Amino acid sequence: MAQGWATLFYEYKLTLVNDLTLSPRIGLGYGQAGPMGFARALLRYDLINGIGIRVGAEYRGLGYTSAGYRAPVTFFGSSAFIYGIDFSL
Repeated sequence: MAQGWATLFYEYKLTLVNDLTLSPRIGLGYGQAGPMGFARALLRYDLINGIGIRVGAEYRGLGYTSAGYRAPVTFFGSSAFIYGIDFSL
């Protein structure tokens, strides 16, 4: 069975100091299983021109209906710690 979903999100980049950027993002959407949403905050520190380190956190929530339109919605959530090296041209 094919699964599909769509999400709209808003992200804002805020420069805290010259080499440090905060990027919060929120999103809401709907999929075949039900409603979904997420929130994420990433912090990027530029080491040298084009190379940076990222660290952040994310939470995702998903509503699931198992028996059709009138069934109650069950919500599931997950959280994650995000880190890595960022390359940009």
